[in-house]
Amino acid sequence: MTTVKITGGGVLACRPGSSAVRRIPGTGTRSHYTTVAPGVKPERSHWRDEGLSLRHRLYGFDCPALDLDFILMEYDAGRPVALVEYKALGAPMPDSEHPSLVALRRLADSARIPCLMAFYSPVWSFSVYPLNDHARERFTSGEVLSELEYVTRLYELRGRELSADVACRLNQVTAKEGKP
Repeated sequence: MTTVKITGGGVLACRPGSSAVRRIPGTGTRSHYTTVAPGVKPERSHWRDEGLSLRHRLYGFDCPALDLDFILMEYDAGRPVALVEYKALGAPMPDSEHPSLVALRRLADSARIPCLMAFYSPVWSFSVYPLNDHARERFTSGEVLSELEYVTRLYELRGRELSADVACRLNQVTAKEGKP
């Protein structure tokens, strides 16, 4: 039997090679049972739903999941038109061949829609990195767009034209440092 101390107090016990986990009585007050399976990365940020994040890590190395920074599905009339992973300018550029981004790209490819990463700046300009061929048809890697230019492209993905009343509310400047 292996024991594991958990955040918030308490100790869990499990048999090596078993997924069964039990709380050792009198070792804490946490109401849900959590631990991290061997080979699974621990929670890093602690700002998302930590309980679910920790619980999913119990499922083991062969059941990976990804809590994306901020992914939006752009759509029009119930039809998906793009998957966009947004990141704040200055966040590290992830490896585009990481299994999590490969899975996101495959999802977009199966829907035949663009998949891209967009780093946004405090002045609302966007540095865009296409992740699949559908996105490369519309965006150049590292392209820095003003908010107006970026939103115009989002409208084009929908086959729509940006109205003047929306356009006049959008920023037309770009950040000097366009790369993450």
